[in-house]
Amino acid sequence: MNCKNCTTPRCLSVEKGKDGKQRVKLSSIESSKCLLKYLSQKPLSELVGKVTSDLLDELQNGIKKASQKHYGIEPRDQSFNNVRGAWFEKVVSFWLWSRWYEYCKNIGGIPYFVLKLPDAAKFNFVKIFCSEEEEKVIGSLKKHLDNHGVALETSNPDFVVVTLKAGEHKSCPVKHKDFSLENLGRLEDLYRNFEYLENLYRGFRNKCKYTDVICAIGVKDSLRPDRRLQLVYEGNIFKAVMLHFKTRFWDYSYEIPPFYAIVNGKKAPGKKDARALITATTSTLVDIRLRPERAVDETFYAGRLGDIDQVFSKIKERLESLQKNRV
Repeated sequence: MNCKNCTTPRCLSVEKGKDGKQRVKLSSIESSKCLLKYLSQKPLSELVGKVTSDLLDELQNGIKKASQKHYGIEPRDQSFNNVRGAWFEKVVSFWLWSRWYEYCKNIGGIPYFVLKLPDAAKFNFVKIFCSEEEEKVIGSLKKHLDNHGVALETSNPDFVVVTLKAGEHKSCPVKHKDFSLENLGRLEDLYRNFEYLENLYRGFRNKCKYTDVICAIGVKDSLRPDRRLQLVYEGNIFKAVMLHFKTRFWDYSYEIPPFYAIVNGKKAPGKKDARALITATTSTLVDIRLRPERAVDETFYAGRLGDIDQVFSKIKERLESLQKNRV
């Protein structure tokens, strides 16, 4: 990433701080575009062995050089701490969608979608569920909680992977003039359609049943003590909602979808990280009839970009299992 030679660094702007000194402001959106453009210009086979933290460091160092060249100062370290998480999410999105396209092209259909979810305040993941019965279940739960002065303010996983029923695999349920399997044949097209794919969740509002969920995924660029427990919390909330559907519909055969974590960092997760990430779900602590279950089923360290393929493999396994059960 040759940021130093960038003639118009849109990711950077100058503003005055409260102390009157000039500061460089870093745009997460614009800097992410540079990262995605870089990824889209290389074949996946060339990127498989790329060290993930090195990739993010290259972008960070390039931005620092560009900032020095144009403004004579660099963004504060805190600015990069805030955006590196967003960069890593973009990398994971890019990789999962690239593998998704390859898989769909090979089978000649679209059996599943990887939905990137925004903050829960913007769109809560439960809104993807479609049936009148499912809406009633969530509505009655919220009303019951409200009557006791309790709210249902859930967090979102970073991704929810959903499957489509047989006979609905030939086309995307959400139409877009630039979107088709053919258009995504080259990674340059994935780059062009990236914003659309990020907003694909909107078209899935009221499109899925709870049984269509393959899995959910949480992403963290680092595993500081507070960050690793965020993954546990996200997994807990996701599984609690899915368990509520199972209970209300008396669906004894329904298996709660797994929650996976994809993490990054200079080093693989340590013993304390691993211990925290096998924390039990709250539901298995309060109901002795339930088999003890982790809030985070498996954690995958994306030390290299190709390591994200482990999650792609899990998605395919789950998809095939669900398709067999539907036959």
